Amino acid sequence: MKKSILTLLILIAPIILTGCNEKNQFSPNKEKETKTEMKKETTKTNSVIKNDEEYKIENNINNKKQMKYKKQSEQENLLAIYNQAILKTTMGDIKIKFYENSPITVNNFLNLSKDGYYDGIKFHRIINNFMVQGGDIFSKDDSMKNRWGQGGPGYAIEDEFIEGLSNTVGTIAMANSGPNTGGSQFFINLIDNSRLDWDKGDPRSKHPVFGEIIEGMDIVEKIGKVKTVRDLPVEPVIINSVELIKK
Repeated sequence: MKKSILTLLILIAPIILTGCNEKNQFSPNKEKETKTEMKKETTKTNSVIKNDEEYKIENNINNKKQMKYKKQSEQENLLAIYNQAILKTTMGDIKIKFYENSPITVNNFLNLSKDGYYDGIKFHRIINNFMVQGGDIFSKDDSMKNRWGQGGPGYAIEDEFIEGLSNTVGTIAMANSGPNTGGSQFFINLIDNSRLDWDKGDPRSKHPVFGEIIEGMDIVEKIGKVKTVRDLPVEPVIINSVELIKK
């Protein structure tokens, strides 16, 4: 009898040990998978941030899924042909005069406009008594609302900081997320925001000015007063098209 019990124990011991080993098994990839998932969930948010009446305008163009447009080296020299543009919005027309001493920024805006980039784009961030911001290609798609403020043309342009150009009322400037990161997002100043100039204010927040509103500033002010939730307009304000005007 004792011999039979001993034999039985010998036979089932490997099964018991195997079960224990499987239960306590550690996958060497588990930690790596967890870190990967955490990394995926960590994204760089791109927005206008208000902290103690200080603002930062950002634009993150580092997204591989967004559409690709002509880089600076591939663009036409449209600055030789056009020096003004009309933003035809759902609230009225806004006429911009470009500063030709900002050729990189202006020519980039003209090329994107000619290619239809801005057609259908919304003013995705509006802060009354500060500015109105648009130019994010993701804002064409309502299903991507949680990513509005993060879109761009798929490249960045060089900052152009010109002495004498300032973020005063009615000027248009580039949004960015740091030096040389602008692409397509822009904002129109509703007040004197000269603290955003390259030679003033917060050194982390520098925004190149490249034009001014010469007609339709009343439309910009109306846009600035629309009802918003967390700076996002309740009723969309859309740029239907951009008309380029020859010199």
